[in-house]
Amino acid sequence: MANDVFIKQLAEILTDNGYQTTQLKLFAELRALGYLIADKKSESYNLPELSQANAQLFTVQSTYIPTKKGGKMPIHTTKVTENGVNYFINLFTKKENKNGTNNS
Repeated sequence: MANDVFIKQLAEILTDNGYQTTQLKLFAELRALGYLIADKKSESYNLPELSQANAQLFTVQSTYIPTKKGGKMPIHTTKVTENGVNYFINLFTKKENKNGTNNS
């Protein structure tokens, strides 16, 4: 978990490796490719699909913030594992090389 990165950091890593993207574009692409849950009405929106979590591409960091009523509300943040970073670098740079350009 120490080497897990946020989606924004993955976007920067991909850009450094020749695949031009931003955090928002990368979230959209990961949803479109089925890596993240795309249902905006779901509490799991932008969390990894179960198969992707099982593939150890992602982790979910959960924190709880206090509510005005004295309870706690969970906040879930999707992070990419070191294996996931390597996987997505290979996936997107191969896609870049195959297409000659990406959709930026």
